[in-house]
Amino acid sequence: MLIFFILPTQIPFLLIEEFKASGSFAGTIIAIAFVSNAFGAIAFARIKNKFSYSSIYLIGLFIIAIGFTGVGLVNNTYLFYITSPILGFGGGIMMTNITVWMLSRTSIQKRVKTSGYFTSAIFLGQFSSPIVFHPLVSTLGVQSFFFTIGILLCIITIISIVYIKIK
Repeated sequence: MLIFFILPTQIPFLLIEEFKASGSFAGTIIAIAFVSNAFGAIAFARIKNKFSYSSIYLIGLFIIAIGFTGVGLVNNTYLFYITSPILGFGGGIMMTNITVWMLSRTSIQKRVKTSGYFTSAIFLGQFSSPIVFHPLVSTLGVQSFFFTIGILLCIITIISIVYIKIK
């Protein structure tokens, strides 16, 4: 959840402070990401037919990593029309996958309680994300932060895929 909420908590600062974009442009970019979340969620059913939950998690994380890396490389505000849907689509896949995975592992009697924990994790991630990542953003700058997180997520995903293949 910490990673998921980087987009809505950091993109406005990047767009407004670094690219001198308007607040409405920042809102549009975030809205595009969240519409793309819906498309990722819709695509989940087809992806689930071919991959396991852990593989789908890594696919979603890798898509997000590509989006973050792209945000770290853009030099024109219009390129956010490309990176934003990538981030949103990956997020939609991941959020749907996490929800379905959690419910598949929970008994019917404990689904309400488990869903409550999951909802708490979402809101704690939303609250904590800017606090946890503020030192990195302050040190690196917002755009370099996106690039660094994107590269780290790519590395983590690749290592995880190799680990799963070896295991």
